[in-house]
Amino acid sequence: MKIAAMTSLVLLGATIAGGCGMGSDEGEVAAAKPRPPRQPDAPPPPTYPDPSIPGVVRCFTEGAPNQTCAPGVACNFNNYNSFHDGACVNGSPQVYGLETCDGPEDCAAGSHCCEVTVDTGDGFLVTIACQAASCQTGPGAHEMCHPGTCSDATKSCVTAQAAGDYGIAANLSVCN
Repeated sequence: MKIAAMTSLVLLGATIAGGCGMGSDEGEVAAAKPRPPRQPDAPPPPTYPDPSIPGVVRCFTEGAPNQTCAPGVACNFNNYNSFHDGACVNGSPQVYGLETCDGPEDCAAGSHCCEVTVDTGDGFLVTIACQAASCQTGPGAHEMCHPGTCSDATKSCVTAQAAGDYGIAANLSVCN
């Protein structure tokens, strides 16, 4: 009788083990299901020339904040848009919202890259361009820079917004 009880327990254990998927091929069936197709990787972000290269200027757009324009190409930016979105243009660019430099390296020796704000009576227009005279004082009259390039050694190169200048794109820097 003891042998019969032990045999029943062993058979019962084998049945339970087999019913729990141990030793069965259930795991193999799940692995054989086809996987969904792999999603393609996102394209790499575009690369832009370094804005500290002479002639290359930053040209912010909300969708491409690190965009730059090649040497000889100006950035026309929207002066009445809070982001000041810009576009690289050849030929005769618009007169306002125009950026032809973003630091001293884009200007002739001895010249300065200046932000000039003009009150038209109908609003403010901003131009960023090289000029022989030093940049004027007053709101929106900053010298444009890259770190360590301010002509006035008493000033530091900071982002325009850190200097309280919201008239130009956030990725530009000014001497303050």
